Amino acid sequence: MLIACYILIKYISDDTFEDFRNWVILNGKDRFYKTIEKPDFIASYITVEDPVEEVTGESLLIVCEEAWDGDIEELEENYIYPEHAIIDDSFPSIEEREKCFPNLLPMFWDDDIIEI
Repeated sequence: MLIACYILIKYISDDTFEDFRNWVILNGKDRFYKTIEKPDFIASYITVEDPVEEVTGESLLIVCEEAWDGDIEELEENYIYPEHAIIDDSFPSIEEREKCFPNLLPMFWDDDIIEI
């Protein structure tokens, strides 16, 4: 899903990926699981003109915060963070991206905007 996020948003960070992931969740359970299985599935349901502005799930965070009736600081204090995250930061070649995202890539990829 990380590459799908990059194709749509043209930028990647913790915050952009979190918003993207929440946007996928807000599209419903079936779409979420199908997108996890095959991220190119997004092309079958995305209807936005400007993903940078419109693909955001920030509202889901607000709902969670409003639903939590406890002390956020207390919740954070009790959270156990993993010691060493293993992050694969390699980026697939254009050929691999075309193979994995045959529908999404032509809809949103722009070589003039993106440099890898």
